[in-house]
Amino acid sequence: MRKFLILMILMISLLTLCVEKLKTPDPFFGMCPYANTEDLIFKNEKTIFTIDTSVENLGILTNAALTEDMFDAVERFYFSINWKPVRFQKFEATNESIIFHGAAGDREVTLIYSLNEYSLNMKLSVSSEPEERVELRIHMKVCDMDPVIIKGKNLHFIQARNVAYGIYAEHSKAIFTAGSLMIISRKKADSDTTTFDVKLFVGRDVESIREIVDKGIKKAVKKVIMENGEPARYIKIAVLGNGKVFTISTTDETGSMEFTVPGKNYSFSILTEGYKLVSSNSVLVVSCPSQNSFLWGPYITDPTTNSAYLNFKLSKPSTALIILTDENGNTQKLESRFLDTFHFVKLENLSPNEEYSVLVKVDGIEERCGFKTLGSRSFKFVIYGDTRTNEDWHEMVCKEIAKEKPLFVINVGDLVEDGESLEDWNKFFKALKSLSAVSSYFPVLGNHEKNSNIYYQAFMLPKGGGDFQRRWYSFDAGDVRFIVLDSNVPEGTSLFEKQTKWLIEDLERNRDKKFKLVFFHHPFYTNTPNEEPTYEESWRRIFEKYKVDVAFSGHIHDYERFLKNGVIYVVTGGGGAPLGFGLYSPDRKHLSGSVKEAAGYLHYVLAEIQEDGIKFTVKSVGRYIKVGKVKVIVP
Repeated sequence: MRKFLILMILMISLLTLCVEKLKTPDPFFGMCPYANTEDLIFKNEKTIFTIDTSVENLGILTNAALTEDMFDAVERFYFSINWKPVRFQKFEATNESIIFHGAAGDREVTLIYSLNEYSLNMKLSVSSEPEERVELRIHMKVCDMDPVIIKGKNLHFIQARNVAYGIYAEHSKAIFTAGSLMIISRKKADSDTTTFDVKLFVGRDVESIREIVDKGIKKAVKKVIMENGEPARYIKIAVLGNGKVFTISTTDETGSMEFTVPGKNYSFSILTEGYKLVSSNSVLVVSCPSQNSFLWGPYITDPTTNSAYLNFKLSKPSTALIILTDENGNTQKLESRFLDTFHFVKLENLSPNEEYSVLVKVDGIEERCGFKTLGSRSFKFVIYGDTRTNEDWHEMVCKEIAKEKPLFVINVGDLVEDGESLEDWNKFFKALKSLSAVSSYFPVLGNHEKNSNIYYQAFMLPKGGGDFQRRWYSFDAGDVRFIVLDSNVPEGTSLFEKQTKWLIEDLERNRDKKFKLVFFHHPFYTNTPNEEPTYEESWRRIFEKYKVDVAFSGHIHDYERFLKNGVIYVVTGGGGAPLGFGLYSPDRKHLSGSVKEAAGYLHYVLAEIQEDGIKFTVKSVGRYIKVGKVKVIVP
């Protein structure tokens, strides 16, 4: 089937210039920039759309952006008919469109994609009975920090951070819930086929899409200035009518904004992070910090043998200049061109197993960090966790880990006290500074992160599954397979089943990997008084079947090690959270398989990948303790 799909892609590329095979795997910006080389793209001078060609997700739209900046906020765009999902089995190409054939339950469905300048047109034909009521549901999973949704009459809008979408469907209403926009369109069939026409528009902001749809629309102009009288350039402003957002416009080089008038009485709200509205008379006056500063980082995530993501957050919106230098002193300059507070930049075309230094320049200030690409079969990495609450303790642990100069660090969860608090994240990255200056970082979701969108903004990670396609994920380094799971997903839910299926498939594909390590927050075993449920019954047999070497967890603020049926289970929760002393409680458990334990100490675990195994050493911070070494693991 895969060979057939690739062959079809090649045929399509010969038939039309606007439909072709995606040439690079990650050309997009945004919180879900992932795209596969097998995906189909519709592209013209204005817009670009990608369509999944995998067997499981055939025909699903996965990206939509303006070609000018490639910023995308679509995770998935798909359809259901009368509550049954539309599944496609095959597709064919014409000179100007792609036609997908499939079904929704026992109904036959045909979907035709075609492209206009600023929109992707979708025509669905559904088999039906005369006089039958047919309901189309359009599902759009949004991939953005805090999207603004405007529900209209037939035309509905989504304003994301640096891109906006308009979705048109006749006789439709919109519902927004749990990060998804669902648009419902109903028709009464007049024959054996019911047809729905859907359009997805892409623009810089909502107002630019309104202008595309209705060029004769009445507009007003507003001047926006800073407190010092200078023009407030390129900031997004919401126009509210009756207290609800009606449209969103962006100021130009002169600080002027054009907008559709919602009625006689309307007001304004500033959307661009870092700006505040001071007054709103004949001229809008806004303010932002006079001096810029780095709130987060810079720091590196998702290093591979030839790429890595550079991340940083500023106190005021700005572009940035990045200077990347390799071991031999060769430099390349990159620009993060979005006027924004948060930036992530993919560093590409790197050399394996090579050290790089990064200099970030913003508004006359600069910060540095360093990292090393993957590629060596021998390397060091560190595992630690539960870094919440006491930022000074966490900072002390980070400084000690930084002395090890590990290739990367894995935090097993509860990074911050409250995952929905920006102030807590600011404290986290301040404590992390010495460590992020020398090593890359991989996080695991703990219960204190609350699955917050801030977590997903902060960490660009390998493509996996779940929210933002990285609630769980995996990667390779040398001969080791690293698998990161989310133990907060409620057992028995469809999401839990999806994660477990993904886990099995990942382990199945990597049966021959020399070492397999798994990371999740809530431990299977602890000798401390703890009655919280675990995933032992669901996951332990999977670990044993596929010969996982070690499973690391946190949550319990001590160090414990267990050996069960050939799998080592380690609890390491000494990164800065209040230290646990449950091991000294009269209610302490005495679980079988318990090998080592220690409470009351900040600590981390140093892992050294060697030719014939992995050596783990537990190191305390601030006070020496002999908690021992894990035996070398030989496959």
